[in-house]
Amino acid sequence: MSTPDVAALAPHDGAALAATVSEFVESALGRGSVVDARDMRKLVSAAARLYAACSDRACEEIPAIDATVSTTDAVMLASALLRAHDLCPFDLAPWFSRVGVGCSDRPQAES
Repeated sequence: MSTPDVAALAPHDGAALAATVSEFVESALGRGSVVDARDMRKLVSAAARLYAACSDRACEEIPAIDATVSTTDAVMLASALLRAHDLCPFDLAPWFSRVGVGCSDRPQAES
C-alpha cells in the first residue's frame, strides 16, 4: 500500500486491513513461507504502535489477540517485545496499572 493509499484510509478501513493481513498470514503459514526479518520488524512495530494508540484513545485495554493465537505464540511475541527494549517481566509492573490513566475527563469507549 503506497503512502497516498494510506492517507485515504478511513477509521473503519481497519477491518479490511485486518482481513487482508489475516489472509496473508494464513496463506504464508500454509505454504511454510517465512517473512523477511526486516519486513516482520516493520509489521510488528506498526501493529504495536497502532495498538498502543488505539488503546490509549479508547481509555481501556483492547483485547490484543483472538483465539487463533496460541499461548506459545503470544509468549514468544511478548518475550521478543521485552527483549527489543532490554526489559524483563519485572519492568512491566508500572504498565499493568497504566491503562486508562488520564482518561477520567474523556468519555469511555463503548464495548
